[in-house]
Amino acid sequence: MTDAVNYKTIVEGSTTMYFPADQESTVFYNPVQVQNRDLSILMISLAAERRAVRQVVKAQRKAFRSEGVSNKELSTKMEEYEASLDSARVLSEQDPALGLTILDALAASGLRSIRYWKEIPGTKHVTINDLDAAAVERAWTNLKHNNVMDVVLEQNDTRDRGIH
Repeated sequence: MTDAVNYKTIVEGSTTMYFPADQESTVFYNPVQVQNRDLSILMISLAAERRAVRQVVKAQRKAFRSEGVSNKELSTKMEEYEASLDSARVLSEQDPALGLTILDALAASGLRSIRYWKEIPGTKHVTINDLDAAAVERAWTNLKHNNVMDVVLEQNDTRDRGIH
């Protein structure tokens, strides 16, 4: 860290966060929310897998119909096809353009946003926002230290910094 403030380092999931060591900082770390963040990541990951499976199932159903498969056969073929799918593999092979877009509207330090980007497969884009300028600065610092600068950070006055 280049500024004179003393920082404490916190590791959560795949993310390392830097927070000012002083207790008066307006951007803080809330350890009570760890389980909530873990659960959010788990549930969004599951939703992403299910979404990817629905997309390939829909495409396969369309392919079977174009091949002239009867309605009677279609039901059986679709059941067999769906049973053969590995949802994690389907998601990993998904076109990146079809990935999730996530908004973290009140991101504070950016911890949840960075974890989303790093830990949820199939994420195309994460937008990080906060009304507090100190929170935006802390999120910006943590984005840099976690090598996730391709995550978008927005606040009204950030356009002057070239952040979109």
